[in-house]
This record gives sequence, structure tokens and C-alpha cells, in this order.
Amino acid sequence: MMKKINNHKPILMYEIDDRKKRIFQEKMNKIDSFVSDIKSGGIGHKKILQLS
Repeated sequence: MMKKINNHKPILMYEIDDRKKRIFQEKMNKIDSFVSDIKSGGIGHKKILQLS
């Protein structure tokens, strides 16, 4: 999968749905970390909306 992502450089869209603010933030941090890791491989991302 990572090879395909690196080759095709898709736009990544993800949704986090959790009503508990702490759990929502933990999930957001994990996803942001993952996306930042693959971004270093040349994949761009942009956070569009973060509800607080």
C-alpha cells in the first residue's frame, strides 16, 4: 500500500468521529503523525476541518 501511495501521491481524506474530546484528539494526533510520516515520502496533505 505504501508503495502505491508513494507512486500515485493521492489526496488523503479522513474522518474522525468521536464525541469525547480527549479520544477525538488522541485519534487526530495518531492520524496526523501517520500522515506526516508518509508526507516525508512526498505525499501532501492538508487538514481541512478540526472540530473541537
